[in-house]
Amino acid sequence: MYAGSSAGSIILMDTIEHFAPVDDPTKAPRICKGLGVIKEAVIPHADHEDYKEQMAAIANTYRADGLDVISLNDDQVYLIDGDSSKII
Repeated sequence: MYAGSSAGSIILMDTIEHFAPVDDPTKAPRICKGLGVIKEAVIPHADHEDYKEQMAAIANTYRADGLDVISLNDDQVYLIDGDSSKII
């Protein structure tokens, strides 16, 4: 079982480089790869007033890379159970 929110959900992807506009990359300059646990791009804070425009732009960059995007509002979770997944 794994639970992560915000950066904790982002790190499960293959790459986190598209989040550089919202997270200062100079704080961890050599980190741009994720753990590669999931193939989708998880975009947290999709409905958060302060971040939603930036998150939408980041989601579009992952879509342009050909990835499926899972956008999560602050009251949602992405549940993966074996081969099935859903947003709750």
